[in-house]
Amino acid sequence: MKSDFERSIIRQFSGVLKKHNFRLVASECEPEAFDNSQMTFESEDFLLRIYRDRSYIGVDVGPRGAGDDLVPLEIVMEFFGCKYAGDSREFADFIGKKYDHLRVALSPSGYTEFKATFDKFAGTRFLLKHPGAFRRQN
Repeated sequence: MKSDFERSIIRQFSGVLKKHNFRLVASECEPEAFDNSQMTFESEDFLLRIYRDRSYIGVDVGPRGAGDDLVPLEIVMEFFGCKYAGDSREFADFIGKKYDHLRVALSPSGYTEFKATFDKFAGTRFLLKHPGAFRRQN
């Protein structure tokens, strides 16, 4: 039996999941841990992990076979020049519009370069949002 989370995610992402032949490869629900849940989908091109952490819905992407080497789609959206406004439906829209960009970036031949550039971008983004994070403590 599917949980409310699973039904909601499949409904929100159905267009992208069907169009790009994603298949569910893992699903976990932890009712004792604030009902945290996650679903991992795989297409021929990349992995897509959709999760709920308390009330936050997040999406991570990575190459097939990446295990936990996934990156937050929210930051990937900024990397590609899109702003995330906080509505989880934006994730599905972004994947639909930028699928080919994601396919190339997350491909076996493109991921190393993408990840290096992305990590620099994410680090700079963090420092801009938290300028005092690395100040020395006296």
